[in-house]
Amino acid sequence: MDAAAVDRVADRAHGCLLGVALGDALGMPTEGMAPGDLERRLGWVDDLLPGPGRALPAGQVTDDTEQTVMLAEAILAADGAVRAEGVTRHLLAWVDRAGPRADAVIGPSTARAFAQLRSGADPRTTGRSGTTNGAAMRITPVGLIHRPDDLLALVGAVEESCVMSHHTGVAISGASLVAGAVSAAVDLDVPGGGPAPDAVLDTLLDTAAHAARLGATRGIPVPAPDLAARADHARRIAERTDDDRTFLRRLHEEIGSSVATEESVPAAIGCLVRGGGMPFRVAVLAANLGADTDTVGAMAGGIAGALHGASGVPADLIARVLAVSSLDVQRLAVPLARLRLR
Repeated sequence: MDAAAVDRVADRAHGCLLGVALGDALGMPTEGMAPGDLERRLGWVDDLLPGPGRALPAGQVTDDTEQTVMLAEAILAADGAVRAEGVTRHLLAWVDRAGPRADAVIGPSTARAFAQLRSGADPRTTGRSGTTNGAAMRITPVGLIHRPDDLLALVGAVEESCVMSHHTGVAISGASLVAGAVSAAVDLDVPGGGPAPDAVLDTLLDTAAHAARLGATRGIPVPAPDLAARADHARRIAERTDDDRTFLRRLHEEIGSSVATEESVPAAIGCLVRGGGMPFRVAVLAANLGADTDTVGAMAGGIAGALHGASGVPADLIARVLAVSSLDVQRLAVPLARLRLR
């Protein structure tokens, strides 16, 4: 295996995981706020803040990052295989470690699945009603280990990661969109490390849309809009709006940013495009959007980090996040890179 290739992909994997953590931590204090209330109380959020009412220190990540790390560890423990039973074991172990804090942050689909799993239910039956964004928020490791020229394999792995909590077409489609975007981002180059040019975004989003439409055919069918079409609408809002506050208002009104997969995943794409794929700018936009800000930020930040690598994530901010959260994601980068390249 070529050492230079491993180093390059490992840097992108490291950047992706750092981007998840940065977007999560910046969005943590604004999660659940309505956009108008957010602006009145906090103004424009572009730094790490403590979580109001949740006693979380500035820079603390939430379950978005922790479950992303959990999924990466489950994949590595299985030598690259993504199987529902293995992911379930790691997910339940994470809940045990997190204790009461997990109960306070996990989403409704995952909470329902946990209750059934604790009662001894088969993990292949517990995700049949899960439609929210818990699967998409943790999915970036699947995108890191799969190349964009084999989206059937990527979507198959996405589905296995979703089975125990989010085995519906809309949830798998949203997670596939995010994983497809990450997979494409790893292979793309941004000249000069600046904002991504249209050609780069076209390739990334075309791959993401193809993955989303493949994912929509998996799992339990549920009434839901076409996520690829909604992501394309979010892109148009990002490209055709003059200022950031108007962009965020339109994104909130026309797409939404709740825990619903069909809102938060396209919203993440809107923030990605508006921010030119730059990890910090993308994360700041997500933090000021309102509603499920930490998850939108984690998804958008992960894609942007995969596009730019570790050096694209602001060193001072991410150092604070890693220290406060006692987080080490660099240890995962090389093993994930080796799985992608083998």
